[in-house]
Amino acid sequence: MFIPFAITLPTGVNSGNDYDIEPGQRAVVAAYYVNTVQYLGPAQLALYPLAFERATAARFLGALGTTNTIVGYIDHGLEEGPPGQATTRALCFWRWCLAPSELRTWVRQGPDDPGELLPPQGAQLAVLPNGFTPKAKVVILAACGIDAFFIAQWHLQDGQALIVPKYNDDNPLMEITLNTASTELEAMLLKLGKGGTVDEAVAFGNQAAAANNSDYRWQVVPTGGGGVSFNAKTQ
Repeated sequence: MFIPFAITLPTGVNSGNDYDIEPGQRAVVAAYYVNTVQYLGPAQLALYPLAFERATAARFLGALGTTNTIVGYIDHGLEEGPPGQATTRALCFWRWCLAPSELRTWVRQGPDDPGELLPPQGAQLAVLPNGFTPKAKVVILAACGIDAFFIAQWHLQDGQALIVPKYNDDNPLMEITLNTASTELEAMLLKLGKGGTVDEAVAFGNQAAAANNSDYRWQVVPTGGGGVSFNAKTQ
């Protein structure tokens, strides 16, 4: 589980992509992991929290390259596009953002146009010429602005699944709230850790999203990949 930046402060103030981490922010993220782990036995799921400076791009790529794992990402990502139409073009980590080279960057049209592709202050942009080619069985991306172009940069094989938000029609900015999304990811992780399929996990995540009044629901990519699970096969 990768949380490069604080989900939210205890007061509910979202800190955004900020490398100046406060003790209170660390406590919030640490509590999130503790709450998730306590519902699982050691035989069900081993959870490796990677937050802030431990959530590096290199470790993310390493996790993607490990088979039979779940890799989760909760952050804002790096967006581009004209105002009101921002879409994800990179995933940001501690000091680095990963962007597939096939995606065209937005050129800023003027000083009042927020649509520019820039990493957080102090970060660098690393280009992946061939996009993302994970070996992990399940990848969950909780970020704003994940569109069809970004999804197309994930090259999945049979037996793999990608779980991403599907934004409501009345949510044209394709936004999610990270602190409520974290509870939905917890629901999905618990179901997967207890042997449920990806479809069953997404159903639990969508129940939580409905309870949170979220402006999106969760979906499985590719279609038909929802039968993936971590149940051991009998001989």
